[in-house]
Amino acid sequence: MSPGLKECETTALKLPVTDRAILVEHLIASLDVLDDAENERLWVKEAEARYEAYKQGRVSARPAADAIRDARAHIRWPLFTCTGVRFTGLDVYENG
Repeated sequence: MSPGLKECETTALKLPVTDRAILVEHLIASLDVLDDAENERLWVKEAEARYEAYKQGRVSARPAADAIRDARAHIRWPLFTCTGVRFTGLDVYENG
């Protein structure tokens, strides 16, 4: 870690938890550099590859309702709590 980055981290860690959560959201959002058209192209490519793998018998399928039910069973809401702030996905809520 560069000295400048270390200094930035030290400063950020001194922020109130809500401000740190907002900063994290902004930093994560800044990593999303693809425009909508590129995102769409990549998702179509991925969907086509998955469908081809399914047709060739390399992957199995199951009903979406079963997959969603199983995913929900493994998620605990809220995802985690931190000193007065509840995090659910990328949304931040003040506990009150």
